[in-house]
Amino acid sequence: MKKFFAILLAVTLLASMATVVSAAESTTTLSTTVPAASYTLNIPTEIKVDFGAKSTDFGKITVTNSSGFAVGKNLNVTV
Repeated sequence: MKKFFAILLAVTLLASMATVVSAAESTTTLSTTVPAASYTLNIPTEIKVDFGAKSTDFGKITVTNSSGFAVGKNLNVTV
């Protein structure tokens, strides 16, 4: 049984080397078009931020007129 595993390991090692050599000789080119995302960020105008404040509640911030976002991608806003 040990002999079998030793031969299997040697064959696997040789096969992996052959794969690396053949991969180095060829190339694959992929191209894609990603649309630019656009949106309007709406922040309430009556927000007052005191100087030196560690945090301020901005209330409800919304996004409208959004387009070009990929499925599962989000808009993160940091102020």
